[in-house]
Amino acid sequence: NKFNGVLVTAIPLFDLSRDYLDNLKILDTSNVYLVTSEGEIIYTDYPDLTAKNIRDIFVSDFLGKDKIMEVFLDNLKKDEESKFNLAIPNFQNNFKLEPYLISSSPIHISDQLWKVVVVTPEKSLLAFTYKIFNSQILALFIIFVVFIFLTLRISKNSGYQEAVVDEHKKHNINS
Repeated sequence: NKFNGVLVTAIPLFDLSRDYLDNLKILDTSNVYLVTSEGEIIYTDYPDLTAKNIRDIFVSDFLGKDKIMEVFLDNLKKDEESKFNLAIPNFQNNFKLEPYLISSSPIHISDQLWKVVVVTPEKSLLAFTYKIFNSQILALFIIFVVFIFLTLRISKNSGYQEAVVDEHKKHNINS
């Protein structure tokens, strides 16, 4: 019953985010959140949202807000990875609703369940994949043109050879 002192530990979240969490971003427009199973935001790129609950970050009412909160909070309590699409307010664009791709992965800290949540704007991801898709279409077109050119060249050569053989047969020439 005697006070002997206090042990304090500090975890620099900036270093943690730079070394680990930022590497989880799919694109530069992705955001990574570290969230408890109760919805408290432990880490985010937005300092104003740190230590807030997910219930408190949607300040404006919008159609489907209750359903989005239900999906988010149910997902945070599950001890499994998840992926889903949701239209949620964009904090950088006057809270305008935009579609996002959201994935989460559980982290067990002693008896607590935390989730690493990666949120990526769907339009950014689609723009990225369209660039790759266009490159692939261009490559396939080039391969197709080269294939056609080589096929015509080979058939032209074999046509010449057949014509020579026919001419030799016609004139009784042995080579």
